[in-house]
Amino acid sequence: MIFFRVNGTPKPQPRPRATVMRIGGKFTARVYNPMDADDWKGLIKRAAMQRLPAEPIPGPVVCQCQFFMPRPDRLMRRRDPDGPVDCDTKPDLDNLIKAVMDAITQTGLWHDDGQVCDFGESGKWFHAKAGAPHALVWVWPKVPPLVAAQLELEHSKGG
Repeated sequence: MIFFRVNGTPKPQPRPRATVMRIGGKFTARVYNPMDADDWKGLIKRAAMQRLPAEPIPGPVVCQCQFFMPRPDRLMRRRDPDGPVDCDTKPDLDNLIKAVMDAITQTGLWHDDGQVCDFGESGKWFHAKAGAPHALVWVWPKVPPLVAAQLELEHSKGG
């Protein structure tokens, strides 16, 4: 299992944008990716690079991401809980995860983010009162259900 922490405010993967420009007498369409998440993805890459295995992980992969977003002032009152609180506002969890997967793919930790078939117990929260924004990321090879059942059976028999 590979685990790393990324300090900073989590950013979602932006959607591609399109623009139309008039050059001479012709219109030209251009599609581009906004740079909104590039700094965040750089932090993810640096953290992941410190945990790279010798070879990329083959086969199905679990990528579990837990995001701790900036806590709004409205949740800093004395009566509010001290620990993390569920985050039910933007950005969307799937876009936060996509930025992490894109950054990890660029490090070579796995061959392609298409290998990710499970997000484990991913989620997003407002950070604890005494905390700061960050993300926790776990990556591990997924054990096929048949193999997992066989391992469970062997373990229960004491083998």
